[in-house]
Amino acid sequence: MNLKRWKDVWRRFSGPGTYPHELAILLLFPLRRLVLSPRELVRHLHLTDASRVLELGPGPGFFSIAMAGAIPRGRLELVDIQLEMLQKARRRLRRAGAHNASYTQAGAW
Repeated sequence: MNLKRWKDVWRRFSGPGTYPHELAILLLFPLRRLVLSPRELVRHLHLTDASRVLELGPGPGFFSIAMAGAIPRGRLELVDIQLEMLQKARRRLRRAGAHNASYTQAGAW
């Protein structure tokens, strides 16, 4: 990636607006689980195995795998403004064997 592109990524990272998909790996940092783990979030939601869940702004899917696993007969709908983030989440969910998710690119404001 060239310098001009990295400057644009840094501008988006350090200011208001969407989180740069180029830095999505930072959203998957394992120590993030110390703040709120995906398993802990799922536990707080009191889901049934057939729940339908809408995840707005899932980014690369930090919580998505645990969410999809908690609702094996249900449906997880991921909505993100960035197609690249949805693609990253889709790859993670597929690698985890989750097939109960749908992906929609849209804003949520």
